[in-house]
Amino acid sequence: MFFLIFIAWVPLLLLEEETRDHPNNYTLFNYAFVGFLLWNILGTWWITQAQWLGAILIMLANSLVQALVFWSISRVRTSLNIPLLFPFLIIWMGYEYFHESWDLAWPWLNLGNALATAPKLIQWVEYTGVRGGTLWIILTNFAIFRMADIYRE
Repeated sequence: MFFLIFIAWVPLLLLEEETRDHPNNYTLFNYAFVGFLLWNILGTWWITQAQWLGAILIMLANSLVQALVFWSISRVRTSLNIPLLFPFLIIWMGYEYFHESWDLAWPWLNLGNALATAPKLIQWVEYTGVRGGTLWIILTNFAIFRMADIYRE
């Protein structure tokens, strides 16, 4: 089911596009938080086998950080009036790098790691690292998002 990562961002991207002209800081953040919480639950449910409270706290904290990152991407895009792809690439990939490097590192949910179950498709990651996988996932999601956005119009 790794292929779902290639469309996973499309609903949030469509929501960001929809709320751009009618900014409500809480709408985008709330939907992003719920989406990231679902992602954290599905990706890290196994922690509950070791410690329930710790797992819940990790999932909530990580979802909060991810939602704040997505919200900041939207704010940067709106304030600079630039296409969403540019701040998304820079800020999300920067977030993943930072999230691997600090004391509370949690690289388990980096986008590129979702490709680990398809080694035949990702032989090139040997050269680019997990960030190349993240880049591929983001660009694919944006291509599908653009197609959906054009179809919607």
